[in-house]
Amino acid sequence: MTKKMYILKKLRKIALSLLGGMVLLNISCSDVLTEDPPSFVTVENFFQNEADARAAVIAIYTYLQVNENEFLPSIWGTDLAFDRRGNNPIANYNTPLNSSDGRINSIWNQAWLGIATANSAIVNIPNVPEDVSILEPLIAEARFLRGYYYFYLAQYFGDVPIVLEPATSLDEIFTGQVRQPVADVYNNVIIPDLIAAANALPDTYGDAEKGRVTVDAANGMLAKVYAVRQQWSDVISSTEAVISGGRYDLVADYADLWRGTSGEFALYPNKDGAQVQEKIFDVQYESNLRGPRIHTQFGDLNSRSNGFTHPKGGWSNVIPTFDWFNSFDPADERLAKGFFLENADGGPTWNFGRENGPDEEPATADDQPRPHITKYLNPGVDQIRNRGDVNINLLRYADILLLRAEAENELNGPNGAYSYINAVRERAGLPGLSDLDQASFREAIIDERAWELGMEGHRRWDLLRWGLLGDKINGISEDQDFLSFIQQLGFQPHYVLFPIPFDAIDNSRGNLTQNEGYQ
Repeated sequence: MTKKMYILKKLRKIALSLLGGMVLLNISCSDVLTEDPPSFVTVENFFQNEADARAAVIAIYTYLQVNENEFLPSIWGTDLAFDRRGNNPIANYNTPLNSSDGRINSIWNQAWLGIATANSAIVNIPNVPEDVSILEPLIAEARFLRGYYYFYLAQYFGDVPIVLEPATSLDEIFTGQVRQPVADVYNNVIIPDLIAAANALPDTYGDAEKGRVTVDAANGMLAKVYAVRQQWSDVISSTEAVISGGRYDLVADYADLWRGTSGEFALYPNKDGAQVQEKIFDVQYESNLRGPRIHTQFGDLNSRSNGFTHPKGGWSNVIPTFDWFNSFDPADERLAKGFFLENADGGPTWNFGRENGPDEEPATADDQPRPHITKYLNPGVDQIRNRGDVNINLLRYADILLLRAEAENELNGPNGAYSYINAVRERAGLPGLSDLDQASFREAIIDERAWELGMEGHRRWDLLRWGLLGDKINGISEDQDFLSFIQQLGFQPHYVLFPIPFDAIDNSRGNLTQNEGYQ
């Protein structure tokens, strides 16, 4: 995918045109986005040829490019991380969640805009006068993205409306709509969309279009959906489709997964020296151009350690819990490659000079030495504060291997599962597992997914599907800062789902009901 495809403002113009109305677009047939003079485009005259159809599909990707409001709720508020500032109920459970919270509203709207844009493409592309062999993969791509956005909504909110037709606005989407059982959302939208995508998407793309979803992304996302549904035999078949395809493998060096623009589509050696790709589906950003503020949420206030240069530091908002950090084996290479472990200026471990942080004078009470995450900080790159360039990995091969190990254990016990989890552990420099019973292996999976995939947006969903989110939060014992927050109110059972935003209920004329436990 060319860099022009990622110019977020222009892509959003295409996306908005697909929601209806008349807007300014910069489009030519020779390239998806150009600097040609703008022209007025409506839905009625937009879908004229293959170039229009491709532009419509690419526009759906824009809603993957989230900021911290949409991404971080899948990370903090778990046993892995919290918000050091203390004023975030989603992260710290110290004040009640409510339906007017702007972060929750942003999560809801972002997904629905993606769904509405996908619906427009899915409904209109079949009418484009082009060969079906050209159009079918584009429709499959749109269905993958619609399935992904619905999966996102189902995990956060549970029952949601099923809307498969284009709409001209968010108001129109919710007018008269009622929530459908989440099982129907999975069975009638998410799974059929992803199966259709897996049956029609290409194996790969040329260099100019890399970054678009493939058959492996569809099968991998199906595996994650089936794991939520505890359809373990389907998890095995979906992961096997990815594994047997042979297009992905574990890179030998865990640190290679956290490269920015320069390494976006680069291949890296696996353990045997072959050049491989591990990332199956990610959200792409470009330094100082198309990045969000996510990297600043992880960066320390005076972040200049481990080769990372951020003259203005970060916000130090997303703080790893000591419970998680202390659970790592000291020999685990993911410690040194996923955390700051020492001050580049020779100070004590975890001491980053925060007492004089540029954003807080004087220091706040919580400015104590703490470990920080490096996964979103590109080594040696001087990044503008609000424009990072490290992609968000939504699906990578290690996730596939761990899902396969989990499914094998759930169906038949651990004997057929060791090779998959041990491949991940071997890359981390750890010995393989053996001689476990089914329950012990299940615990090993819970830990390994935290160590391998921590801070990548999987933990909330993993804990929810295991029924462990509340137990893990209530089990925090080694992190007094986090405890000081959560003990003010505590994790409430209904927090397993977020409240339906007040604005959505209002726009539905009251037809959308609220989740239990919320007003």
